[in-house]
Amino acid sequence: MTYFIGGEGPGEMPPSLKKFTPPDIRTASIYQHQREAVKSFPLNDADAITARRLAAELLETYRTHATRVVTPLLHAAGPSLAMGIPVILARKDLRDRFSAINRLLPLYTPQDFPVIDWNPKPLDLEDLKRCLSTLVARALAGAGGPTEAERRTLDTFYARQPCLTQEIIAARIKRAARPFWKKLLFRSWH
Repeated sequence: MTYFIGGEGPGEMPPSLKKFTPPDIRTASIYQHQREAVKSFPLNDADAITARRLAAELLETYRTHATRVVTPLLHAAGPSLAMGIPVILARKDLRDRFSAINRLLPLYTPQDFPVIDWNPKPLDLEDLKRCLSTLVARALAGAGGPTEAERRTLDTFYARQPCLTQEIIAARIKRAARPFWKKLLFRSWH
């Protein structure tokens, strides 16, 4: 089952995505709104417990039922990737906070929607997850920084370039060249 997971504001599912979604995916999918209204700020204990319970329920639903997640939300894409669920990250715009996850999968914006790969493969993130878990445990225990092997694992991840498929690159080049070609054609006719 494909889950379309969105929110509000910058996390809103881009409306133009619908016309590029294959009909078989659109008809056999679930739209999940992943934002709950906050009744108090900062959260009181009862609201914090409720928020944690709702988050755990949503993650369990995705883990047990989602075969693909389409989302503009970092906090939906990250856990889905970690659970081995293929993710399509589709947003209205690019944001700096997506620079790390964009090294793992393409971040599609409206101009890229025509070339979305609707059948992404799950990513093998086990080495990265193991490395990060070890580093966090060591830091919490006050046992120092990364080993040389852990440093290499992290360097390999951070050295990756942002994911751009050949289709995204071609579409962006075509869009960038369009004004140039229009001027050239206009001049050649006059």
